[in-house]
Amino acid sequence: MWSASSIRFGAFLAPYHPLDADPALQLRRDIDLMTHLDHLGFEEAWMGEHHSTGAEIVPAPDMFIAAAAERTERIQFGTGVTSLPYHHPLITADRITQLDLQTRGRLIFGTGPGKIPLDAHMMGINPSDQRRRQGEALEAILALLRGEVVNMETDWFTLRDARAQLPTYRADGIETVTASTISPNGSVLAGKNGLSLLSLAASSPSGFDALDRNWDVYEKVSAEHGHHADRATWRVVNPMFIAETRAEAERAVSRRIGSMASYVNRQTGQNPAWADTPAGIIDQWRND
Repeated sequence: MWSASSIRFGAFLAPYHPLDADPALQLRRDIDLMTHLDHLGFEEAWMGEHHSTGAEIVPAPDMFIAAAAERTERIQFGTGVTSLPYHHPLITADRITQLDLQTRGRLIFGTGPGKIPLDAHMMGINPSDQRRRQGEALEAILALLRGEVVNMETDWFTLRDARAQLPTYRADGIETVTASTISPNGSVLAGKNGLSLLSLAASSPSGFDALDRNWDVYEKVSAEHGHHADRATWRVVNPMFIAETRAEAERAVSRRIGSMASYVNRQTGQNPAWADTPAGIIDQWRND
């Protein structure tokens, strides 16, 4: 039975970096952070996949995880997430099984449709097709990870007598997770396929309001397909900054919160007056 003592802690990195920072240095610092999280006893660390904007600078989370895994001992790593519509399912399955073996089973396979519209635009993918593509790719990849021979044809990939040439590290496979934000699409996919659920943007007003609804959908669809919805595997992403005092936290985040706000506002096409100063940003986000 779930209880408060069941709560475990991990870190989810997009990652966000200032546009004027040295990307080589930032990547090295991100890897160093993984070793620090491992030392502190964090259970998991997740790394995102993005291909534009210049702020979220990891286009290949599997490559990042491969490097970080060599420098850590215990912490598990999640792809947060692999954007399934951007990749042929056989290639995704092959890369994930290799990474699972290299990390000796410390991998969590996080999946999603892709978040940033510019990523899809640059690849000529219609955003309205991304969720459909996610479902199609997931169907194929899960079969490949089970060791099945897959024949499948869609309007964007073909599989002919396809099989993953590598086994998973453990006989019961790789824990696979589907991301969900506001839409219940991720909850439906996770419930249908017996996967774990990752709730993003859980601290935003709309994301927080969707938590109950999406979990209810997940439980219902899981039961309909003969799966158990386990709260112990539910990941909820909530940004936080911990310091000895609120004043110390505000002093520390004020150094970089302007870059973060600028990035978020560029993505939403906004330029609010409160974003002109660190104090204004802190006040706005505290009360939002």
